[in-house]
Amino acid sequence: LTSPSAAQRFESLLVQAGYLPNQRDLYDHDRYTLRRSEFWTVGEDFPRIIEAELPPGVGNCTYTIDVSALTAHSVTAETL
Repeated sequence: LTSPSAAQRFESLLVQAGYLPNQRDLYDHDRYTLRRSEFWTVGEDFPRIIEAELPPGVGNCTYTIDVSALTAHSVTAETL
């Protein structure tokens, strides 16, 4: 950071976000637990947006897929 006040502000924001400098060693490793894995086949009937099918003027789209609607596409890891 370019100035002491910017560095101080940055440190303050880190503490507000829950980062504690005196516990820095706790942040050296990833800390997550994989609870489950799910797999789906993505075929013609999988819910999706296809760029070639978008009308002119539509772009930069985002969407969410409801996982509960994917049961028909579910597969096991062994079948992959």
